[in-house]
This record gives sequence, structure tokens and C-alpha cells, in this order.
Amino acid sequence: MRASARVAIVTGGSGGMGREIAARLADDGCSVVALDRRDSAEAEALRAGRTIAFHLVDVASRDAVEVAVAHIEAELGPPTVLVNAAAVISRAPFLEITDEQWDEVMRINLRGTFVMCQVTARAMVRASVRGRIINISSNSQVMATPRAAHYAATKGGVFSLTRTMAFELAGHGITANVVCPGPVLTDMTREAFADPEYRAQREGTVPIGRIGQPTDIANVVALLASESSEFITGATLFVDGGQTLTAYS
Repeated sequence: MRASARVAIVTGGSGGMGREIAARLADDGCSVVALDRRDSAEAEALRAGRTIAFHLVDVASRDAVEVAVAHIEAELGPPTVLVNAAAVISRAPFLEITDEQWDEVMRINLRGTFVMCQVTARAMVRASVRGRIINISSNSQVMATPRAAHYAATKGGVFSLTRTMAFELAGHGITANVVCPGPVLTDMTREAFADPEYRAQREGTVPIGRIGQPTDIANVVALLASESSEFITGATLFVDGGQTLTAYS
């Protein structure tokens, strides 16, 4: 299932799931470019010895994304894999969500995914590559997410965007799929999961009995980025230890 000799772009690549995904794709033989609004010491350490470059990019800025993708094409060749893992979350009861909170989450999670997909897909089409687009959503797209209605709305949007992209891009040999994590231990959730009571409560909602690790997500992304996934497009893969099942039991 190796994705060798491929050029992969991973947004949100300096932290959490994005950082682990970038490392896994590099280990699988991809030349990886991580895009993020910030860098981190952990990301730098993870990149050591791997073929991973890093660019500071605001994924919601079309100008910045177009410059970054053009640079990647010039340096490494056309992108063949895109993973959109960049995301932000803020928590507030539905009745108290401000316009500013709504706009910021929409800007990064949904507009950023759209801009990255469109600019990168255009590059793939120009180069006639059989590309892979993997968008990281969340099981929040189908499960109620208290105090995060704006976040859940963006993830539902990513799902719908990806399904339509998959249909329209199939004729170009480009696949588009959605990966939906459940509770995962990342930079964004580490503080919350440090509370033993909260962690136990969350683990109790997962039939497999544990919260996820970034490697759980990276393993699935690696499959979808590989040549073995050529006949998979428009799919939604829930990587949540069965948590989504409890919503319908």
C-alpha cells in the first residue's frame, strides 16, 4: 500500500493528527510538504530524517495557497496527494456562539478545505496525475456535539463538499474521500483528556474501550493515499472505535 514517488501536501502538519499523517506518508515514501499557520518543536523533531518540508501558510488565503502550491510544483513536481487536517475548534453553547467564533471556525475548517482542494485539484488536472484527496472531518458530522455546533457544521460541510468533489473529479482520475475521527488524543484535546473523570467518560462512549491515537488516523490516510485505494472515492470512513454506532443503538 506504499505511496512511493508521490508528492503529498498535508495541512495542519505541525501538530496533532496532521503531524502524524505527514510523518507516516514520508515513511511510506512520499515527498511531504506540511502547511500550517505555526510550527512546533515536536513537528521539527518528527521531521528529522524524513523527506518533509514545511511552509507557513494560511489555508484560507487563496493567494497564499496558490503561491505555496506553485512553489511545490516547481521544487518537487505536481502534487499527487492532498490531506486536509487543518482545523480549529472553540466551545460555546449554541445560544452563546458569537459571529466571530462562527466565522473563524468556518474560515479555517470549511473555506480552508475548499481553497486547498480547488487549488490542488487544478494542479493535479493540469499535470494529468491520478491524485488522492483526503479530507479529515469528524464523527461530529453525524453526532450531536454539545457546545460546538459551529464546529459540527463545518464538518458536515466538509462531508458534502468531498462527496460532490469525488463525483466531479472522478473523470480526471482523482479520488476524494473523508476520514471521520472520533475522540483522539491530540494537541487540541490533551488538556481535556488529562482529567481522568472526563477521559473515562469519553472512553465509555467508545465500544472498543479507548480513545484514538493520531496513528489510528494516519494508518487509514496512508491507505487512501496509496495506489491500493484507486477504486475508493466518495467514501466516508469513521475511525472512532465504533462510537458512531452508539448514536443509533
